Amino acid sequence: MTEDVIEKKEEELTTVSTVEEAKEKLELNAGKIKLFKPLLVNGTERNELTYDFEEIGINDFKQAGALASAIPGVAAESIKQMENDYNYHLYMGFAAICVVNKDITMRDLERLKGLDLNQVQEKGRNFTLAYLVGRLNLSN
Repeated sequence: MTEDVIEKKEEELTTVSTVEEAKEKLELNAGKIKLFKPLLVNGTERNELTYDFEEIGINDFKQAGALASAIPGVAAESIKQMENDYNYHLYMGFAAICVVNKDITMRDLERLKGLDLNQVQEKGRNFTLAYLVGRLNLSN
């Protein structure tokens, strides 16, 4: 994200008055990610990826956690907290994409690079930390 985009998002969030409005501004539930570099899936070039966190089930949670823990160099014995587990955020983003795009697998998404990985990780982080939005002091 560029500084202009970050500043705009921050400005938008300071003007919210309800939790629902904050969730919508953060695109916590569903949306589209426009890719910087196309992803080739089953011979088809994808320029954007749709996602929907509301469709994630228990098996998707388990798969995301297992794959995030299986990344080489991630110590299995380390204490993890979902708030700061960036690999988990990434794989939760992958799960939200795969659940609505049955032709895309997490292995396909592992071929994303650079800013595209950042975008997916950001969506996963926002979803994972969404409960914090409920803690904001918002007035109706």
